[in-house]
Amino acid sequence: MYVNFRNWTGTMLVAVVAGFIIFGLLRGQEILSKFLKSEPTKAIPADSSKVPVRSRGPSTLREPTKTKTPTPSLTSTLTPTPVSIFTPAPTPIQQQAQCESGQVDINTAPKEELIKIKHIGDVRADELISLRPFSSVDDLERVKGIGGPGSKTLTDIKEQGIACVE
Repeated sequence: MYVNFRNWTGTMLVAVVAGFIIFGLLRGQEILSKFLKSEPTKAIPADSSKVPVRSRGPSTLREPTKTKTPTPSLTSTLTPTPVSIFTPAPTPIQQQAQCESGQVDINTAPKEELIKIKHIGDVRADELISLRPFSSVDDLERVKGIGGPGSKTLTDIKEQGIACVE
């Protein structure tokens, strides 16, 4: 008689593993139930000044401690603060850069108003409008012909004091 040991060993292996799993589950339930078992405490009248104390032996009573600190409630500590993600809070630089009367906001002014700014004519006004928005007057360096930092043209515009960013 021929016995196929390959199939037999696989079947035995599955049976042994299943046995260990079942044994582990049963043993785990037993350990868990012992862990969750609690010893009964004696009922104490509500006006009693003694509180039950858990110990390994039978329940005992002792005087309550006088310095008990209250635990904070979650509702008082987790009060949401509304925050807008679309309008950031102005920085001190932005607050100083607000336009005053008689100044020209380079982000919103029409072409006729932009031409009042020194060194800005029809062509530069059109380019300035196409490059909007600007974060500051210094950002005008993006406009062709006004130049980079230290540029005389940009310095003249800033010294004139008409250009501003809201």
